[in-house]
Amino acid sequence: AGLSALRQASLWKEALNLLSWRGNETWSPDVICHNAALAACSQASQWQQTLNLLAKMQAEDDPSPRPDIVSYNTAISCCQASREWQQSLALFNELHRRQVRSSIVTFNSTIHACWRGHQWAMALDLLDLLRKASHRPTLPTYGGLLAALTPQAKWVEALGLLEDLRKDGMSLDSRGWAMLVNLLHGAGQLDRAIDAYRHMEAERMISPWSTRYHGAIDLHGHSPNVAIVAIHSVLDDAVKQPAGRRFYRELGSDLLIIMGRGQRTRSGSTRLHEQIRILLQQEFQPPLELKAADGFFGSTPGKNQKALEGAWVIPTQSLQRWVAAQRTLRQHPQPH
Repeated sequence: AGLSALRQASLWKEALNLLSWRGNETWSPDVICHNAALAACSQASQWQQTLNLLAKMQAEDDPSPRPDIVSYNTAISCCQASREWQQSLALFNELHRRQVRSSIVTFNSTIHACWRGHQWAMALDLLDLLRKASHRPTLPTYGGLLAALTPQAKWVEALGLLEDLRKDGMSLDSRGWAMLVNLLHGAGQLDRAIDAYRHMEAERMISPWSTRYHGAIDLHGHSPNVAIVAIHSVLDDAVKQPAGRRFYRELGSDLLIIMGRGQRTRSGSTRLHEQIRILLQQEFQPPLELKAADGFFGSTPGKNQKALEGAWVIPTQSLQRWVAAQRTLRQHPQPH
């Protein structure tokens, strides 16, 4: 009970001291006690202490109990969270060498370690090993795999995972879909990214529309790449005006985009604003302008002013110029 309490409080020094206490000859801490101490070290991000205790449990000439799968899972997870991904992979190999039966937690933590180390191919190999070990992938499994594929923009493999997930009778949650949108956008697969974003909309996981201001885009809860895909989706609908979907109809007025007041750059602007401003210049032809929403509600904004401190607008002229160019392009497509 004492070690469990120390684990919950992340008191790793006290947990290790209690393990080595010899004030009572009947005190012989078992593997559960050692695992509690490992967990205390892990929760305090003490990966070296975690490995030291695990090595002590592994030593043949030490009276400590031998480590079980909980011991290894705790150490792998601790190293992964501490960005010591190579240590996690070494522990994964070690437990198999010692013929300790793995669990789905073992594989999930090791897959996340592959993400930390940008080892996307190894992460996919672990999915095959997982199945051979008769484990069933979980949402954290697929989340770790998508994270591992994202830095290298491996979109074909990501869509393959989506199909595997469906075969397993599961579907991504909102976080997983957002990761997929981000990956597809980063891979230059804009149409597929928009389709994935619209799936999120249809499943009521996300919406680009403000519930407070009619016709305004609200990007709270959107990462930069997902936010720019949301803007692409809204403006694509403004051009095509599809039946059955809500689209921006007021092309004769500025388009309000609410981003919040979030993290700031040294210049004082929000990071999300800076990134979206750049993307609007890079990804839209002709480029779209982004201006502060000052005066959007006229000279007497009242209680709306505070909400608009993190809001911007795409001016009417910029919006109309872009829409006209897109409609012309659709009527007279350029040869490839």
